[in-house]
Amino acid sequence: MRRKSPKAASKLQGPVVEKTSTSATLTSTDTLNALFSDALNFHKIGQLDKASELYGSIFQQDPTHANALHWRGVIDSQQGNYTDAIDRIERSLALSPENATFHLNLGNALSAVGRLSEAMASYQSAIRFRPDYAQAHLNLGNMQKQTGDLTAALNSYYQAIQINPAYGTAYFNCGNAHRENNEMQPALDCYDKAIEITPGDAEAYANRGNTLRDMQQLDSALASYDQAIVLRPGYAMAYSNRGLTLHDLKRYAEALLSFDAAIAIKTDYSQAYSNRGNTLRKLQQNQAALASYDKAIDLNPAYADAFSNRGVLLNEMSQPQDALLSFDQAIAINPDYAEAYSNRGMTLQRLNRLDDALTSYDRAIALKPRYAEAFSNRGLVLHELRRLDEALISFNEAILIEPENIGAHWNKALTLILCGQLKLGFELYEWRWSEDEEFEIQKKFTAPLWLGQTTIAGKTILLHAEQGLGDTLQFCRYARLIVEMGARPVLQVQEGLVQLITTLLPDLQVIALGDTALETDFHCPLLSLPLAFNTLMGTIPAATAYLSSQADKRALWSERLGEKNKLRVGVVWQGSTVHKNDRNRSLALTELLGRLPDAFEYVCLQAALSEADLQTLNAQKRITQLTAPLEDFTDTAAVCDLMDLIITVDTSVAHLAGALGKPTWTLLSHVPDWRWFLDRTDTPWYPSMTLYRQDDSRCWNEVLKNIEADLQMAAAKQRFFMQTNAVFA
Repeated sequence: MRRKSPKAASKLQGPVVEKTSTSATLTSTDTLNALFSDALNFHKIGQLDKASELYGSIFQQDPTHANALHWRGVIDSQQGNYTDAIDRIERSLALSPENATFHLNLGNALSAVGRLSEAMASYQSAIRFRPDYAQAHLNLGNMQKQTGDLTAALNSYYQAIQINPAYGTAYFNCGNAHRENNEMQPALDCYDKAIEITPGDAEAYANRGNTLRDMQQLDSALASYDQAIVLRPGYAMAYSNRGLTLHDLKRYAEALLSFDAAIAIKTDYSQAYSNRGNTLRKLQQNQAALASYDKAIDLNPAYADAFSNRGVLLNEMSQPQDALLSFDQAIAINPDYAEAYSNRGMTLQRLNRLDDALTSYDRAIALKPRYAEAFSNRGLVLHELRRLDEALISFNEAILIEPENIGAHWNKALTLILCGQLKLGFELYEWRWSEDEEFEIQKKFTAPLWLGQTTIAGKTILLHAEQGLGDTLQFCRYARLIVEMGARPVLQVQEGLVQLITTLLPDLQVIALGDTALETDFHCPLLSLPLAFNTLMGTIPAATAYLSSQADKRALWSERLGEKNKLRVGVVWQGSTVHKNDRNRSLALTELLGRLPDAFEYVCLQAALSEADLQTLNAQKRITQLTAPLEDFTDTAAVCDLMDLIITVDTSVAHLAGALGKPTWTLLSHVPDWRWFLDRTDTPWYPSMTLYRQDDSRCWNEVLKNIEADLQMAAAKQRFFMQTNAVFA
């Protein structure tokens, strides 16, 4: 997600009406003196047409009256007639070439039409003839800032301040230049000084808030925006930037109210609508967020940020094709939009267009060479392309740019473990926690974290689940090693696993996630245990079976399944649809059905069935559906124990079957999850498991052909299998 940064309120000077000395040379008639005095008075009170008429009358009577000509030109500038303004002020300068005020107001008119270098020359002329002209130094600084020369601009602003230490506008613009130059503390000091000089300056409070937000002093930023709004209740930008700060503070409901207040004041505020969409997205109000982005785009069809933010949302809503269109529109508007290219890469990756994704990330990095997130995401694509050495290089680049980048460290860990480099991999795996998650863990567990560095003999340690069901089933095995160290483990796991996990050890205390955690001496997340025990490839704790089913449940399900006439094979073809890699790890039921020989009885172990799969199962007789639902994993374990073989994709059933020691054939994608390592057909985690891997085609066809061939071979040896129960192992 890319949010629009709060824009500093501009306080650059417009055309300046500065009274020149009335002692300038005039015609000798009292009438012209009186007319000029009247014209100046009308000018001061804003009656520009009347003042203009009088200036013109004076100049008609005295073509050498430089002041009348000049001030008539100033009125032209005030009314937007810049061509006439420039002509008249230049003519007045021909009559009075050393008049600093004339040079300054010519600079203002030139600036208004974008003739910046000429405007700077005019301000420099004003300063040459009047070195202590603070207004000219300020306006010169504004031009230098506009042309990108922030060092020169700051020098000009400080010159103005030296001449006039109470020049609040100079301090304000100085703060803007420092902030644009990423000099936050000097910017803050300048805004504070501007407020000290002009306590009612709402814009100074607002830009002070922007600076504090940049400095991550969010509560102080919020207070500054609040003061800006007190001073100017209709200040839409302050409300919008206040909303961004509340968003940063994760106070999303309040942020939404602030964006709504900004929009109520300024109904065409496209930036507020886009940022409002970001907040609604965090509140998981996706349709409302989409409508907010669409409104921002309706108001500003060239709003690249809104298109990009919309694409991020559509990707999260599992609409990658629409997301891709949105990113492409953002890039069409802004071809140098690095963040849009990076987000586009994520979408292309989701669509399995990996080479295109890599190209998109490369473009993002070309536009923004120190783009840590793009390097990290690029590494993920290279990982998925099995270009693992290049992936590690990309993760290292991200870490070099941003040493605290959580995603880059964690992604590097996953690649290292997949490659079998467990020591460094498990060390880096500890980067999986975000700052918020670490805070919640520290708040939840008062006992210290144990990672193997302290003797725990005689102590109690809480081992708690943190990720999926399969992870809990795989890593609960380490509780046995805790016991061997003379400590007492307490396991806190998902509710559906509580009864099953109690079979791991005699008298093992198991509680559910959400239950009040017990007072223990230490705590450790389950997936930190490989690090705590310095697990290497040769030291993976791999008992053939470490969990068991309950006898009464086996009897119940045996009765429900009925008499067994053939070898029974349990099948699972679909993992959780919310899993981020489910598109790669699951297969279609229709693909599986055509590869199952008739010699076996197949039993559906799929816990959740889609409507399409249910219709398919009801229309065929090859796979038997269970006659009652699986209430928890004690039921699933009992049914698994009644199977002679389990064929499954990479999901929790694979881990359950492996933990039970059942013959298990697990189907893996071309680039599997880190725990399965690379290329091997066995796994040190589960001795009873055989792995079937996709080849470079990334299709299931060859895997299923091999499954079918091995089933047919087993069928040919069925009599031997029934006697020895050894074929599938």
